[in-house]
Amino acid sequence: VCSSDLVVVAPAGITATPGTISRLGGAEDDSVRTLINLSGGSFVLAGSSGGPIDLTGGAKGAKGILLAGYSPGGTLLWSRTIGEEGNQKIQAAAPLPDGGLAICGSTYGPAAFPTSVTNQPIRVGVDKKTRYFVASLATNGLCRWVRLVGDTDQVRLYGLTVDTGGRIAVAGQFSGYVDFGGSIGARVALEGDDAMLVFYSGNGVLLDFWSPGAPEAASHDYFGSVEAGPAGSLYLSHRRMNPDEGGQYDPY
Repeated sequence: VCSSDLVVVAPAGITATPGTISRLGGAEDDSVRTLINLSGGSFVLAGSSGGPIDLTGGAKGAKGILLAGYSPGGTLLWSRTIGEEGNQKIQAAAPLPDGGLAICGSTYGPAAFPTSVTNQPIRVGVDKKTRYFVASLATNGLCRWVRLVGDTDQVRLYGLTVDTGGRIAVAGQFSGYVDFGGSIGARVALEGDDAMLVFYSGNGVLLDFWSPGAPEAASHDYFGSVEAGPAGSLYLSHRRMNPDEGGQYDPY
């Protein structure tokens, strides 16, 4: 008996009748954050697992971020778990031009990202702090690189996309003084929180940073999602909360 299960439905062509239905679950709470469609009809399930989980095909997971790649017919191709001692969550994911996957999320405490070298994961994170990351994964879910965004816990990420030029854009908010490193350096938010976009190249180089700022110093702004548009453009959802107006976020 599972406290919460994952259910994966592989579509059967253009009909409304589901093809393969798989229930995936363990003894703890498991959840799906997003499902990413890849070229050729394969897809990746991205979510979290509260503990060991049985996946179709007999693979085992563990506590942390759970990633599983499936064929168009619902056959498990691979699975990976990102985690270690803390609490890890995935926020968003998008396919890369080479068939890999870009992801962003958070880790409270250290996190281990499995790589192509056995027993040599990439480890990031700070004890008793929540830090947000962006990472690039190969077509089999193994980590190629991972970057912590900013040098403090005053950064939050909510969305990610890959534009037509292959840049990875992550959307969220920051507050206070944050050093993003590289050519971006330190940025200071106005009183409250400022929405932000941070751009990385396909090989993990920090490229650019943009924040519209807040005309009202006490407001709290964030980009909740970002989607790639034509010719390198981006579509954003931007919300603002003014504490003096009841503390409600309104679309902007």
